[in-house]
Amino acid sequence: ITVGVDEVPPWDCTAGVQVRWSEEGAQTDLSKARLQARTMRLKKLIGLCVVSGELLDDAVGLEVALTRAAQAKLSYALDDMVVNGTGQRGLGLLSSPARIVVAKEGSQAGGSFVLANAQRMAARLFSGARRRATWLMGTEAFQAVETSFGWPYYQPGTDTSPPRLLGNEIILTEATPTLGTSGDVVLADLSNVLLARRARTDASLHLFFDYALNTFRWTIRCDAMPALSKPITRPHSNNTVSTIVVLEAR
Repeated sequence: ITVGVDEVPPWDCTAGVQVRWSEEGAQTDLSKARLQARTMRLKKLIGLCVVSGELLDDAVGLEVALTRAAQAKLSYALDDMVVNGTGQRGLGLLSSPARIVVAKEGSQAGGSFVLANAQRMAARLFSGARRRATWLMGTEAFQAVETSFGWPYYQPGTDTSPPRLLGNEIILTEATPTLGTSGDVVLADLSNVLLARRARTDASLHLFFDYALNTFRWTIRCDAMPALSKPITRPHSNNTVSTIVVLEAR
């Protein structure tokens, strides 16, 4: 699958789609889109489970339970690919050349996550991604947020709203590394991640027919990569910003 990606920042006045101030009746200059081709090659992820006919007949809701278990496994595998993929099976956020690694505080304790870290990470996020960005972290980092960050920087979740840090949603995941490791906290615009997938579920009575076994197979063919290939230089400074920002090891 080939996808066209426009990496031209909004402030670039020399390439890609352009806008011009114009007078009434004046001719408008033409511009041409500049798209970068991203090739996505779908990789196969399979779950295969064998169940006896007797168990399938006697256990109420077993097929539903198996499907839920398979979905949970597949979902974690996809999360892990999006976060940790090295390129062989998807290019993850932590391996992307577009990611920006923010330095820790000078006197910061090891294995910690402090408010200044989050503020510095937010400062390196591309402004166009600010509203859509989410924090990805494990329970250890989230515990640090809950116990050390006060209102209004941290807003606890409610029945109708997820927890938020600096206004952006926090998503808890087991895909990020342990607290203190680079990438344990990620601020990213996940809408900027290209994800292609095709899924199907199959069941067979015939594979092990002579054993009276039923076989279930869950298949996802997928690939993922960030759309952005490198950080963007801001228009009025030499600082770079990105849709993927991580914190260095502490």
